[in-house]
Amino acid sequence: MEPAIFLMVLAAAGLHATWNILLKTAADGEAAMAALTFTYALGGVAMIFHVGFPGAELWPLLALSMALHVAYNLALVRAYREGDFSRAYPVSRGAAPLLAAVAAMIFLGETMNALQWCGMTLAAGGVLSLSLGRGLFDLRKTATALLIAVFIAAYSAADAAGIRLAAKSSTPLLYVAWAFALDGFAYCAAAWLRRGPALLMAGRKTLARGVVGGALAFAAYGLALLAYAQAPVGLVAAVRETSIIIGAFYGALVLREGFVLRRTIAAAATAAGLGILLAG
Repeated sequence: MEPAIFLMVLAAAGLHATWNILLKTAADGEAAMAALTFTYALGGVAMIFHVGFPGAELWPLLALSMALHVAYNLALVRAYREGDFSRAYPVSRGAAPLLAAVAAMIFLGETMNALQWCGMTLAAGGVLSLSLGRGLFDLRKTATALLIAVFIAAYSAADAAGIRLAAKSSTPLLYVAWAFALDGFAYCAAAWLRRGPALLMAGRKTLARGVVGGALAFAAYGLALLAYAQAPVGLVAAVRETSIIIGAFYGALVLREGFVLRRTIAAAATAAGLGILLAG
């Protein structure tokens, strides 16, 4: 992975952790997520005026991405409503790189060498260890977090395929724009069917968190998508998971969820794993 792409993905990781923290601490997570997705959908619409319409070959991948992102967002809201940020975030994001790498190997033909697999496993183990002692073996809540990881891996592979296909015929931004617009409006529609006008009654503070989070999410996943066009999915997904370290320390120091020493050790393991990944 080139240094510029690495730094781009690190920036995406920081932005990702921040919008997840805003969502977790919102009084009404579903309303905040609706405001978040509506905001990044508007960003996608603004881009569409510059990039135009996709060809027929992109629509199946866009439709798949839309379905996976809506399912992911619904599961994420549920996970944050039911449990600690320090469990849901590390489990879901920590398992995702390994699953994404396997999905990319099966569907995109990507491969990694043994050293890279070792580095990814170490990094994933580091972030997963953040959740130990926080109800990791609560089967129902852990299952939700693992389901989120499956959705992350699936949409990562689908979006990587889509953005690479768009780059061949037009520009990667074509896929980025339409993915954001479709994913965002689809979640808003799903949330409206569940809650109706009550979504708009969530309060200014909650909706403001969603709007700010939407701007951050737009930048975070936009950077990740551009990285997918230039680097293996597994490597990008692994570097993105440095966001867990930011989230874990926020959970310990701000949300008072404890385990600072463990988080420091996990951060070191994750950093070592990422170093091996890049060296490989």
